[in-house]
Amino acid sequence: MEALVICFWGLEDVAAGEVAELLGEKRFRVVGRGRVVFECSPGEFLTLNLGCRTLLRVLVYGGACRVSLGKEGLDEVYRAVREFEWCELFDESFTFAVRTARHGGHSYTSIDVNRVAGQAVVDYFNGRIKVDLRNPDVVVRCYVIDDLFYFGVDTSGASLHKRGYRVYNHPAPLNPVLASCMLKLSRWRCGRSLLDPMCGSGTILIEAGMMALGIPPGSFRRSYPLVRLKPFSGLDVGEELARLRERMSKGRCSPELYGVDVSPKHIQGAVLNAARAGVHTIDFTVGDFLEVYGRYSVDYMVSNPPFGYRSGRRGRIAELYRRLSAALVECVHEGVCVISEAGVAGVFEEELGKHMELTERRVVPYGGLQTKILYFKP
Repeated sequence: MEALVICFWGLEDVAAGEVAELLGEKRFRVVGRGRVVFECSPGEFLTLNLGCRTLLRVLVYGGACRVSLGKEGLDEVYRAVREFEWCELFDESFTFAVRTARHGGHSYTSIDVNRVAGQAVVDYFNGRIKVDLRNPDVVVRCYVIDDLFYFGVDTSGASLHKRGYRVYNHPAPLNPVLASCMLKLSRWRCGRSLLDPMCGSGTILIEAGMMALGIPPGSFRRSYPLVRLKPFSGLDVGEELARLRERMSKGRCSPELYGVDVSPKHIQGAVLNAARAGVHTIDFTVGDFLEVYGRYSVDYMVSNPPFGYRSGRRGRIAELYRRLSAALVECVHEGVCVISEAGVAGVFEEELGKHMELTERRVVPYGGLQTKILYFKP
């Protein structure tokens, strides 16, 4: 059986690296942007869903093919889906739905792909299986990226970025999966101090704390739909969570984590989120970091400073980044990792680049924007 894992475009190697840490060496192949395939046992599927911090979704890989951009592409989708041995995963007693993500200039829509792929599954079972669009037992996910079509059966349910610890929602929250990718790119590790000077609801620091304390990212999810599927029905979620906690807790430490934000509301929310996640070691402070940075001397800084779109302060962002860069040069000693909209990220490249070496530059589509993740080393 093969797994198709979904991760952020531009960070496939980061996700593959964590998969290798969890499961051992695998033969990875990239089948599309942010899509990686490899051999995977049923137990390893569960491990990925519960323990991998850098993945968005895990599927049983169904297959891939080239498709035409015209209407004939729907016939090619039908044939690919119809040929898969669906009975190895579920039978006609299940209900199912098809969900499609499509990018490119096609003569058909995502709804058309849903209809055709769904009909292929129904025909495979000779009409004896039912579609349930609201609450299906099984979700078949299809992806059409330009002339490439691939599909699989979802084992994750809700996206894996929905950790389950957020009780307070920031108006512009950072995706926890992206936060974990940034932490891994920064080379931060448990024994080193970490600062987020504009921490919002605390996502980066909470993800760092969960890493350091050995808390699996799937600990707080309420449902694990993969156990409905035939190959996974005998798996014990509680047993695997306990095994992961024991494994991840080896070498654990109480991390030195600092969060600063100008908003008392956001800091209060960050405290609540951290408590829900079981991370009680973060020193959260209300304040303007540009005024209080002299209090801090830390090893690493990882942050998602405001882009300016939602706050309406777009014109002031460049000046904010210049001032933040100057402050970070004074108080960070081993590494700085930031994410920003690509159009203004150059301010960090110019200002921090005067004093630090830019060792990583990743372009990552995020929230409808082109963003850059930048890592600087003094």
